[in-house]
Amino acid sequence: MRRLLSWIALAACSTPPATSSEQQPLIGPPSGTPTFPTTQVGQTSAAQTYYIYETTRTVGFHSDTISSISYSCPDFSVQWAAGVTSDDCTNDGCGTASMAPTGSQQEHPSPYFCPAVLDCEYDDIYSFSATFHPTVAAALSCVLTITGSANTQTYTLSGTGTPPPIHVTASPPSIAFGGVRVMTDSTPVAVTITNSGGSPATINSVAVSSGFVIQSGSTGSHPLGSGSSEQDEIVCHPNATGGISGSVTISSNDPTSPTITLPLSCTGIDSTLQVSPSPAVLPTTRVGEPVQQTITMTNMGGAATTIQDVLITGVDTVSAPSPDTPLAAGSTVQAVVSFPATAAGAVSGNMHVDYDNGKSVDVAISGMALMTSMSLTPDGSVAFGPVCAGQTKTQAFGLIANADGPFQLTALSAPDMPFTVQAPSLPASVQGDAGNTVNFMVTAAPTDATESTSSVMLTTDIPNGQPDTIALDVIGLPMGVSATPPTVDVGPSPVATTTLAQPVNLTNCGTDSVTITSAEITGDDASSFAIVSNPSSMQVDSAATATWLVVMNSQTPGTKQATFEIDYAGGTTSVALSGEPFMPGAGSDSGSDVTEKSSYYACNTGRPAALWPLAAALAVLVLRRRRR
Repeated sequence: MRRLLSWIALAACSTPPATSSEQQPLIGPPSGTPTFPTTQVGQTSAAQTYYIYETTRTVGFHSDTISSISYSCPDFSVQWAAGVTSDDCTNDGCGTASMAPTGSQQEHPSPYFCPAVLDCEYDDIYSFSATFHPTVAAALSCVLTITGSANTQTYTLSGTGTPPPIHVTASPPSIAFGGVRVMTDSTPVAVTITNSGGSPATINSVAVSSGFVIQSGSTGSHPLGSGSSEQDEIVCHPNATGGISGSVTISSNDPTSPTITLPLSCTGIDSTLQVSPSPAVLPTTRVGEPVQQTITMTNMGGAATTIQDVLITGVDTVSAPSPDTPLAAGSTVQAVVSFPATAAGAVSGNMHVDYDNGKSVDVAISGMALMTSMSLTPDGSVAFGPVCAGQTKTQAFGLIANADGPFQLTALSAPDMPFTVQAPSLPASVQGDAGNTVNFMVTAAPTDATESTSSVMLTTDIPNGQPDTIALDVIGLPMGVSATPPTVDVGPSPVATTTLAQPVNLTNCGTDSVTITSAEITGDDASSFAIVSNPSSMQVDSAATATWLVVMNSQTPGTKQATFEIDYAGGTTSVALSGEPFMPGAGSDSGSDVTEKSSYYACNTGRPAALWPLAAALAVLVLRRRRR
């Protein structure tokens, strides 16, 4: 298994390291992915807190730096995610270095953990928190890249967004048609009406004010399905010169926004200079993909005129007629504008044209850049667990766009044996706002009893995007019955605190089914551990796996060791259990308050009996993750 430099865990079950002068290997994160509660689109979950701390146990002065926690996920927010420097230990006690991220004047809110032996065996703890605020109704994930002075590692957060019952929205928020010749139609502008709710909506009516016309689209009462969109094309048709103000009004059965009003504006002009398109709506693009639009000016009069000047604001000018450009009757000139699309959102501009010695026309310019983001579930590091040699196990992956910009999956790399990938037809289109899911499969087929690792790289056409790499791991098992892993180390934990549940597996690689007769924890420290989840069946078929979940909750400090023994018809197998409960703050010369630290890091300061329900809840999350 890959070993990482830090331990990251949920606040409900994570703890600082116990003090020891013994040199030990570095400990990786707990099994399973922290999963946020199911959250409705548009709402935000409660914050969950995570800890990072170095577990190198080397006596002598040292320090470490967490330079950044980077991520690019519109559905998750991480606080205190950059520019954080861990405490430097000194022989005089714990330091008080600022834990604030770059650009922030706030101090880091977490208390410091000072080791009992002030010889810099470990650095202090760095904590950060994350929230889940889904933008789409789908299973979502977010890979955090944690960069330190020693190494870089990743950690994956996940959650599922659910749709609101009915949610009707409309865009753009307003439309400025600019100058339009009297008794003519402007260029049509589309208004998009979307129901992102989980149930069908009813659009009661779509109406516009006088001076504006709905050229196409449904205006009467009609249904709009869940996840569906429709468009109404609107034009300005001025009957006289002068400004026109109005609106498009959309009535629906959305309980929170039954009426949506979008402002409209237009100016009727008496002009021989026709501009097309007017308004000039640039093609919708994605952030990082500039687009251009050509605007044509035509002399509709019977005599020549002169374009005195063209002033373009709000967007970039690629080309425009030179000052005092002559324009014969029936002739045209062009201007080209560009929208750099450097950030998501709408842009508005204007092209002002002075012509014919004192006359002018204004053309509204607008554009939209969509954010493009992908979410892959599962993502990061994917462990297939134990698989019998000669057997296979397949993991499905789902790729969605968790922002409004679409993209394409252009390539999937082939992993090393014993892994294979079953890819969709490429390139595969991924619609914005989770409009569809592109699926692919990875199969692990170990041929011998060994652990194998590889990776799969996904490449997309997301502008300026980087390939996404999935780390793969499988443990091949020999014939017979095997228990995995050989040792479950739940790590350090404060006394009277329930750790994150860890799996113990029994895999049957024989040809006949096996019946489990008992499973128990034995040894002098057996009471410090507990089984919080059992397999659904005590019969393990050929090539199948039974899984238990184990936690530690010790009432006394010191290294704890026990054995998880599994008896089955035909034999006995076991897994070693270990953990290191400690008394927070005990023996520290830094003036730390033991009670305060214990209450901060403990999941629950009540009796041990009150802690097992929490462990069981966490166990369910891990078990669900493993059964996907």
